[in-house]
Amino acid sequence: MKRMRIYFSVMLILFLLTPCYSMETKEDTSGALRPIQLEDMLAWKNIRSASVPNNGIWFAYNLSPNKGDSEVIIRQTKGDKEYKFKAGMGSGKISFSEDSKWVVFTVNPFEKESKKLKKQKKKTFRKLALVNLATGKKRVFEKVQSFSFSNENPNWLAMHKYQSEGNSKGKDKWKGSDLILHELSTGNEFN
Repeated sequence: MKRMRIYFSVMLILFLLTPCYSMETKEDTSGALRPIQLEDMLAWKNIRSASVPNNGIWFAYNLSPNKGDSEVIIRQTKGDKEYKFKAGMGSGKISFSEDSKWVVFTVNPFEKESKKLKKQKKKTFRKLALVNLATGKKRVFEKVQSFSFSNENPNWLAMHKYQSEGNSKGKDKWKGSDLILHELSTGNEFN
């Protein structure tokens, strides 16, 4: 019994001391170990919103720091192609078309832009980025609330826009917002 108490006491001491040593993982310029600071933790990046299309040829994810702007990374699972795009603060939805030729993702307001608009007491809006995976070309759509690819016909993208700011005042006030159908092969849009 006494041996068991000694064993548990030693284990408890080791357990309590371990966090102190594990925090001293970064080295400064002089080579001495230093504890992890808040700035270090805020700079750590997380993988969020990972997505793989039906054919598995591509892989996309949002690489986000705890504070600051993130980026969307799209890479081939077999091959060398990789695309990186700035995506603003936080993470958003990433989606591939049914034929795996297109990827779309939300672009949140960037940190500097968001702070500036908050000071001016203005609203911030998300954008939508559409990428052609064959060419890497990106097209950005302003003020998009939500989106969806067509499941039956991979050639269409539906985008639900935010309510227009100009329609909320005056006698002809109306509620509602636009639903845009975007044809991927031609770029034609229908409202």
